[in-house]
Amino acid sequence: WPFLGVSTIETERPGLSFMIDSVKIMKAQYPGSDLYLLMGDDNLATLSTWKNWETIFDFVEVIVFRKDCRSQVNQPFLEPFKNKIHNSSAPVLEISSTEIRTRVLKGMNTDLLLPEQVQRFILTNGLYKN
Repeated sequence: WPFLGVSTIETERPGLSFMIDSVKIMKAQYPGSDLYLLMGDDNLATLSTWKNWETIFDFVEVIVFRKDCRSQVNQPFLEPFKNKIHNSSAPVLEISSTEIRTRVLKGMNTDLLLPEQVQRFILTNGLYKN
Protein backbone atom coordinates (compact mmCIF):
# COMPACT_ATOMS: atom_id res chain seq x y z
CA TRP A 1 0.00 0.00 0.00
CA PRO A 2 2.14 2.87 -1.21
CA PHE A 3 -0.27 5.47 0.19
CA LEU A 4 0.28 4.33 3.79
CA GLY A 5 3.25 5.12 5.95
CA VAL A 6 4.54 5.06 9.47
CA SER A 7 6.01 8.15 11.05
CA THR A 8 8.72 8.25 13.70
CA ILE A 9 8.08 11.92 14.52
CA GLU A 10 6.97 11.18 18.06
CA THR A 11 9.73 8.70 18.87
CA GLU A 12 12.47 10.98 17.53
CA ARG A 13 11.26 14.18 19.19
CA PRO A 14 12.76 14.81 22.65
CA GLY A 15 10.55 15.68 25.59
CA LEU A 16 6.80 15.44 25.84
CA SER A 17 4.96 14.51 22.69
CA PHE A 18 1.52 15.88 21.91
CA MET A 19 -0.61 14.72 18.98
CA ILE A 20 -1.41 18.29 17.92
CA ASP A 21 2.30 18.95 17.37
CA SER A 22 2.72 15.72 15.43
CA VAL A 23 -0.19 16.38 13.06
CA LYS A 24 1.03 19.92 12.40
CA ILE A 25 4.47 18.58 11.48
CA MET A 26 2.96 15.88 9.26
CA LYS A 27 0.74 18.39 7.47
CA ALA A 28 3.76 20.63 6.84
CA GLN A 29 5.73 17.66 5.48
CA TYR A 30 2.88 16.54 3.22
CA PRO A 31 1.00 19.68 2.16
CA GLY A 32 -2.08 18.97 0.11
CA SER A 33 -2.27 15.37 1.33
CA ASP A 34 -5.25 13.95 3.15
CA LEU A 35 -4.04 12.71 6.52
CA TYR A 36 -5.89 10.29 8.78
CA LEU A 37 -5.34 9.59 12.44
CA LEU A 38 -6.17 6.02 13.41
CA MET A 39 -7.32 5.42 16.97
CA GLY A 40 -9.33 3.10 19.12
CA ASP A 41 -12.72 4.13 20.41
CA ASP A 42 -11.25 4.28 23.92
CA ASN A 43 -8.96 7.11 22.81
CA LEU A 44 -11.78 8.87 20.99
CA ALA A 45 -13.89 8.81 24.15
CA THR A 46 -11.15 10.70 26.03
CA LEU A 47 -10.05 12.95 23.17
CA SER A 48 -11.30 16.07 24.98
CA THR A 49 -8.47 15.58 27.52
CA TRP A 50 -5.77 15.91 24.85
CA LYS A 51 -3.85 19.14 24.34
CA ASN A 52 -5.64 21.37 21.77
CA TRP A 53 -7.76 18.39 20.76
CA GLU A 54 -10.23 20.44 18.70
CA THR A 55 -7.43 21.77 16.50
CA ILE A 56 -6.42 18.23 15.50
CA PHE A 57 -9.46 18.16 13.19
CA ASP A 58 -8.01 21.12 11.25
CA PHE A 59 -5.22 18.83 10.08
CA VAL A 60 -6.56 15.28 9.95
CA GLU A 61 -9.66 13.16 9.82
CA VAL A 62 -10.02 10.36 12.35
CA ILE A 63 -10.68 6.70 11.66
CA VAL A 64 -11.98 4.92 14.74
CA PHE A 65 -11.51 1.24 15.46
CA ARG A 66 -13.81 -0.42 17.95
CA LYS A 67 -12.14 -2.27 20.80
CA ASP A 68 -15.05 -4.61 21.42
CA CYS A 69 -18.39 -5.45 19.85
CA ARG A 70 -20.35 -3.47 22.43
CA SER A 71 -18.45 -0.18 22.27
CA GLN A 72 -20.07 2.85 20.75
CA VAL A 73 -18.74 6.37 21.17
CA ASN A 74 -21.48 8.99 21.24
CA GLN A 75 -19.94 11.90 23.09
CA PRO A 76 -21.68 15.27 22.75
CA PHE A 77 -18.31 17.06 22.58
CA LEU A 78 -17.63 15.27 19.27
CA GLU A 79 -20.81 16.45 17.54
CA PRO A 80 -19.18 19.45 15.76
CA PHE A 81 -16.58 17.11 14.27
CA LYS A 82 -18.79 14.19 13.23
CA ASN A 83 -18.05 14.76 9.52
CA LYS A 84 -14.34 14.23 10.25
CA ILE A 85 -14.79 11.03 12.27
CA HIS A 86 -15.17 7.74 10.41
CA ASN A 87 -15.85 4.35 11.92
CA SER A 88 -13.74 1.50 10.61
CA SER A 89 -15.53 -1.58 9.38
CA ALA A 90 -12.54 -3.75 10.33
CA PRO A 91 -13.40 -6.75 12.46
CA VAL A 92 -13.00 -6.36 16.20
CA LEU A 93 -9.82 -8.07 17.38
CA GLU A 94 -9.16 -8.87 21.00
CA ILE A 95 -5.67 -7.38 20.92
CA SER A 96 -4.68 -4.75 23.44
CA SER A 97 -1.73 -2.45 22.79
CA THR A 98 -1.19 -2.34 26.55
CA GLU A 99 -0.98 -6.14 26.62
CA ILE A 100 1.50 -6.13 23.74
CA ARG A 101 3.72 -3.52 25.43
CA THR A 102 3.59 -5.45 28.71
CA ARG A 103 4.47 -8.73 27.00
CA VAL A 104 7.42 -7.12 25.18
CA LEU A 105 8.65 -5.50 28.40
CA LYS A 106 8.52 -8.87 30.20
CA GLY A 107 10.14 -10.73 27.29
CA MET A 108 6.98 -12.78 26.70
CA ASN A 109 5.88 -14.23 23.36
CA THR A 110 3.89 -12.02 20.95
CA ASP A 111 3.75 -14.43 17.99
CA LEU A 112 -0.04 -14.58 17.90
CA LEU A 113 -0.44 -10.84 18.44
CA LEU A 114 1.99 -9.28 15.95
CA PRO A 115 3.35 -10.03 12.48
CA GLU A 116 6.98 -11.15 12.43
CA GLN A 117 8.17 -7.89 10.81
CA VAL A 118 6.56 -5.82 13.55
CA GLN A 119 8.08 -8.01 16.27
CA ARG A 120 11.49 -7.67 14.65
CA PHE A 121 11.12 -3.86 14.42
CA ILE A 122 10.14 -3.61 18.10
CA LEU A 123 13.06 -5.77 19.24
CA THR A 124 15.63 -4.18 16.90
CA ASN A 125 14.69 -0.68 18.02
CA GLY A 126 14.31 -1.54 21.69
CA LEU A 127 10.75 -0.27 21.88
CA TYR A 128 8.66 -0.55 25.06
CA LYS A 129 11.64 -1.21 27.27
CA ASN A 130 10.94 1.76 29.58
